Amino acid sequence: MGLFGNSIILRYITLILQHTTITLVTILVISFVYYYFQKRFFKINGIPHAKPSGIFGNMMQPSFGSVSFVERLKFHYSMDNVAHYVGFYDFNNPIILLRSPEIISEVLGKYGTYLSNHYDCYESIHDVLFKNNPYLLTDQRSLICASHFSKALKPSNMEDAFFPLMLKRSKNLMEYIEKNATNGRITMNSKDIFGRYINDVLSSCAFGIDYSDSINNPNDEFYKMAMDALTFKGLKLFKFFFMRTYPSLANYFRMNLTSDKVRWFFISIVHDIVSIRDVNPDKRRLDMIGTMMEVRLRYYKHKISPDITIETITAQAFAFYMSAYDSTSSLLCFVTHLLSINARAQAKLYDEVRKVYEKFQDEPTYEAINNMEYLDAVICETLRLYPITPYIERVCTRPITIPPAVPGGKRFLIDKGTSVWVPTYALQNDSRYYPYPKIFRPERFITTRKQISEIGAYLPFGLQDRKCMGDKFAFLVTKLCLYQLVAKYQFNTSDRMILPLELDPWKFQMYPKGGFWIDFEERKQKNSDANDN
Repeated sequence: MGLFGNSIILRYITLILQHTTITLVTILVISFVYYYFQKRFFKINGIPHAKPSGIFGNMMQPSFGSVSFVERLKFHYSMDNVAHYVGFYDFNNPIILLRSPEIISEVLGKYGTYLSNHYDCYESIHDVLFKNNPYLLTDQRSLICASHFSKALKPSNMEDAFFPLMLKRSKNLMEYIEKNATNGRITMNSKDIFGRYINDVLSSCAFGIDYSDSINNPNDEFYKMAMDALTFKGLKLFKFFFMRTYPSLANYFRMNLTSDKVRWFFISIVHDIVSIRDVNPDKRRLDMIGTMMEVRLRYYKHKISPDITIETITAQAFAFYMSAYDSTSSLLCFVTHLLSINARAQAKLYDEVRKVYEKFQDEPTYEAINNMEYLDAVICETLRLYPITPYIERVCTRPITIPPAVPGGKRFLIDKGTSVWVPTYALQNDSRYYPYPKIFRPERFITTRKQISEIGAYLPFGLQDRKCMGDKFAFLVTKLCLYQLVAKYQFNTSDRMILPLELDPWKFQMYPKGGFWIDFEERKQKNSDANDN
């Protein structure tokens, strides 16, 4: 009986092993076939591409920190100067890399409606702070959220609501630098100080509060909570990629990117602000929360769904903060660095600023700031060299057919779900469109601005309906800050800044090795007089 029982068990185990082996072999065969054809995707379709490296695709070097991600994209962009587009493997995901202004205009112009979604879409309904970010949503939800941004950032709001708040914060920054300078000089971590300046601006413009002062207090509670929400590392970084890859599972497990403490901190702020403004109409103002309160009232009157809740308003305000914080602070870092190593451009900018400053001092008007031609050109040229959006990514929502990659080739069908990228950084540093592309030359955007626009090779904020909606906001807050700084201080390179600037290969966005450092030296009156002669 024991032998008979053991025989049955052995046969059962053998049967399981046979089925397991068959299953594993089947999975391996299917995986091999999928992998084989996936890695031959571009070759089959006659699209120029670099040979992928196993599971890393073309991401081997960025993955191990030997080259930055944007420099790797530039390498692929430059591999075939005849092709309208080339292939690129983001690990196992084939990417169509558009590389000529003509094809970019045709594909994203003609088929823009079908290329409106982002690859990094994250639509978990459980994370209050991230669920209404238009850059992380798809289709109609994204357009609705984007429309709220547009209302808040209309020109009248920029002048009447946001500009006075920016002006106040810019004065705080100047007072801080003056107070901490020694003999009129100070070396600063520009990413840190500009980050705190932008935080204070956004705390007022997005959340409607005036008490956050991270410029003078790095331990400011609002600033610390915002940095907690925006810092992605360790377990939080893993959760983010898990949510991207397995959104259904993330929703099932109700995963969040932020802690309860951080979420309730921002919800409480918005709840208090909305409650005060509901009771006291005199306290209302046209910031992001004020805009959302107007939307809430309109939805209520016309019985439009869904309801605008405190959580919805919080999510929208935080989306505004998130989209503007890093991009604008980085822009200020790059522009001050470029001015510090280009004395002629800095002197020319100072000459323009000085003339306006003589009339307005540290109280410039909205119109005066926007009429400064060379200041505008300096920022435009900085964005050409170091665009806020170093690459644009889209996902095709329905099949489209585009022209051949190379002359004499065949038209290519982009299937639904295929990723299409535009390597903005590479495009804007191409000598075919910008003579001497590595030279900082703001005059390009004065003498040849029309030609640059017609070429279609300038896309620092993205394009179409999914571009950075805060571009005018970023320009204004950057212009005002530079106006105040240039009037009082000369920018010099710091010994702590690694020159020439090299992009940090461990950073996904553009950030230099060793960080950003700048020396501010107070301008003397005699220097100004000398410039007049």
